[in-house]
Order: sequence, then C-alpha cells, then structure tokens
Amino acid sequence: MCGIVGAVAERNVVEILLEGLKRLEYRGYDSAGVALLTAEGEFSRVRRTGKVQALADAITDDNGKGSTGIAHTRWATHGGVTENNAHPHTSSSRIAVVHNGIIENFQALREELSAQGYTIATDTDTETIAHTVHALLASHDSLLSAVQTAVKKFEGAYGTVIMDQADPSRVVVARSGSPLVIGLGLGENFIASDQMALLPVTRRFIFLEEGDVAEITRRSVSIFDVDGNDMFADTASNFSWFYPAPERTDKKINKPMSLKITLGHACNYDCSYCLQKDVGDPTERPKNMNLEVFFENVEKHLDMSALIDLQLWGGEPLLYWNDIVPIIERYDREGLTIMIISNGSALRKKHAEFFAKCKSKINYIISHDGPGQELLRGKDPLKQPLVIDTLRMLDKLDHVHYNFVCVVGKRNYDLFAIEKYFYDNMVKNGLECRSVSYTIGKSYGIAIC
Repeated sequence: MCGIVGAVAERNVVEILLEGLKRLEYRGYDSAGVALLTAEGEFSRVRRTGKVQALADAITDDNGKGSTGIAHTRWATHGGVTENNAHPHTSSSRIAVVHNGIIENFQALREELSAQGYTIATDTDTETIAHTVHALLASHDSLLSAVQTAVKKFEGAYGTVIMDQADPSRVVVARSGSPLVIGLGLGENFIASDQMALLPVTRRFIFLEEGDVAEITRRSVSIFDVDGNDMFADTASNFSWFYPAPERTDKKINKPMSLKITLGHACNYDCSYCLQKDVGDPTERPKNMNLEVFFENVEKHLDMSALIDLQLWGGEPLLYWNDIVPIIERYDREGLTIMIISNGSALRKKHAEFFAKCKSKINYIISHDGPGQELLRGKDPLKQPLVIDTLRMLDKLDHVHYNFVCVVGKRNYDLFAIEKYFYDNMVKNGLECRSVSYTIGKSYGIAIC
C-alpha cells in the first residue's frame, strides 16, 4: 500500500520526508518521490523507481532544499512502474499532489480535462487530481476552497496532499476512505498516512475522519468536515494519541481501504471492535474468534468494496492459521495487498503453498532482533531449517515478498553487527535479503503500529 509524508516548516524538511518514507517501507512499494518548494518559489521534484534509498541517493544540495514538501511511496495500480508514473504529480508547474487510493472516475475526468486543454502526461489516476485542482483555482480564491470543490468531483477512496507553488506557506489535505494523520509540532506541522512516519518529529496527532479537508500551515491547522463546517470552531484543542473510536450504528460507517485484524490478543484500536458480538468495548475481545460473527459485524458496518490493504497482526498470527485461511479467502483478489506481521518461527511449507495460490500481493514481515533474537525471544527463524526452506519457496513467488524489521533497543543497538548478522545468515542459507528495516523500541517487541 502507498505511503504519504508531508511537512510545512521553517527548516529544510527533506530529511524528515525521507525518514518518514523509510518508516513506511514495510507497507510495500515500487517507486518513491519527493517535491519541495524552494526559497525561489519553485518546485524541486525528484522521483525514482525502486527503493527509498535510491531516491535518497538522488537528493543533492541543489535539488534537496525546501521548507514545504510532500513525499510518497507508490505501489503501482494505474500505469506501470516508471519514474514518470511515480508521485508527486504536477499540473502547469503550479500544483503538486501525492495520493493514496483510487479515483474510480479518472477516465471521465481525463476526458473533461483534455477538453479544457490539459495534457495528460502519465498513466495514473492521480494526475487528474492535480489538473482538477489547478483548473478550479481560476474560479476560487484559495487552494482550500478549490480542493473543497474538487473532492466533490472525485469518486472512490483516497487520501491526498496538495501543494500550491503560488503559496508555499500551506498544504491542503483531503481524506475519503484512506487514513491520514496530522502531526503537531512547534512552529511546524506534518501530515502522513501513518503516525509511525512522524514519530521522530512529534507525539501529538490529529486523525482525520471520513470526508475531512484540512489546511495546514506552520502555526495552524484548520479542519472542515464533508459539509464544510469548521471542526475547531468551538474547541480549544482537538488532538489524540489514538485513533478515534467508531460510533455504534447500524449504518455502514466507512468504506475503508485498509482493515487491520489482530489475532490472539486484544487490539486497542482500529477494527478490533468488529470482533465483538455487539460492537462493544474493544478491550473485551473474545478468546476464540467466531468467524461468522466477525464477517457479519465487519460487513454490517464497513463497505469492503474498496479494500486494498488487509493487515493480520498478533504475537504469532500463523498460529491461528485456521482463522487466517477463511479471512484471506474471503477478501483475496487482484489489487489487494495482504500484510502479515509475524515473528517467523511458525512459518512452514503449507503457508507458502497457500500464498502461492493467492491472487493478492503478500507482504510477509518478520519481526526480528538480529543477534539478540535468541536472548530476547527464544527461537531464531534464521536458524530453523523448516523456516529457511519455506523462505526459499517464497523467494520463487513474484507476488510474495518478505522482509525483516529489526527492533533496535538498549540490548541490541550495534547496527553494524545487525547488518552483518542478516547478511551472513542470508548468504549462508541462499536467501534473497530484499529488505531489512529498523525501528527504535524497547529491548523487545515490535514498534510498528
């Protein structure tokens, strides 16, 4: 699933954007890009296919300076994996856009925009956002009002961040189905598709709700609901450390692009409420999952037709394989990415054989502690022959990717030793080490959230 990071500050934000993208690498992607507004009031845009590191290597003193910027990791849906299709996308050198999700009516918008004289330069649906906003600026007095009108033209589930070259002091964001979170700083503010991307710069967050449009400057955040009402008009502050709880209602409350399911223990936010017989307190999750009740409650309250990201969490979710199989089978389809967070110790041949039959992309993430694995967690999957044999099977599947996320803590902080450990074990076992990521946490446990 794609990732978004944005910033409005006084300092140069390029390193903040790149670090945010690196923290979102676990989501899976095939290209990355960044757009900055320079001191001269011009866009500096750099895009690369492949890893975020390839993008970082392309940033120089000449193209890597700007106090307002947006960045993105893309997993191709509309159009192939090319630099031209990578985000951010622009319109007339004035508007720059990053976007998660799908604009379902993009073909009709393309025809309308072409008739207005716009040249369609990419294969993506995202480009239509940039041109639509640019066209509306001619009849609106601000980027905010242009975006508020533009979103009424878009059909589908999306999250988007938009910059205007004519006004580098702000960005405007819109959420419809795809999560976005605002990070509050001191004289600077941020936006991302996951709060994990912003943890190096803030611990204060506002989680946008369905239909929200927000204007973000260095010193202010204004949020408007789907009807244009100012959400801060009667409140002194409105930020949260956690996702807001859903309302109890018989109506379908959302058309999510992402569904997170925690197996084996309670989950403190996201979609765990769907596991309850009466959509009650998420801390009272039943010990044994009743799948019929689960499906009934999920699909009673959520329209799953736009789902492109299914996440399966738990201490070792593969131990709940009899629950996982019917969940994946129910939602498996082309265009869906299934992410499984695991410690890797239970991975076996039967799992690889099942993944091979899936139409979805499988992103299998192994939480690991490098050289400290056996001390901190017990079994090391890189020293288990059955796990190694299964990873070799996964290497042969184009639609299945695995990578390691290493938690760096007080007892496990030597990055050189960690790199060498993974490299030596991968080479010795004949495995493709596609990605090793790091996250700062305690001396045990995974810090991804």
